[in-house]
Amino acid sequence: MSVFIIPKIKNIIDEREQKIAEYIGKAESINKQANDALKRYEKAVSEAKNRTALQIAENRAEIEKMLQKKQDEADRIFASQIAENEQILKQEREETLKLTEEIAQKIAQTILKKIGFDETMQDKSK
Repeated sequence: MSVFIIPKIKNIIDEREQKIAEYIGKAESINKQANDALKRYEKAVSEAKNRTALQIAENRAEIEKMLQKKQDEADRIFASQIAENEQILKQEREETLKLTEEIAQKIAQTILKKIGFDETMQDKSK
């Protein structure tokens, strides 16, 4: 009986060892596939981060360039308007001084007439 039982038990143990070895082999294969997939995923994420960082840097540079262009344009417009306004102020100042001089002359003439000094006297003194 032990002649029949021992070989059967050994046969069962061998079959189980073989199945366990197969399961371990499959598990190692799946683990390797998972690790490979993880490496590909990490590489893809890294590349995506690099592309994103590069795109952000490019966008930032483009925005700064656009802002500088707009700032330069605004500076030019402001400088032009300031120059124009300064010219207007200069003209108005000159006109105001001219009018002030004319008014001062009229006031002086009026005062001189009131105190009895007029142009006829001035002509006689010449």
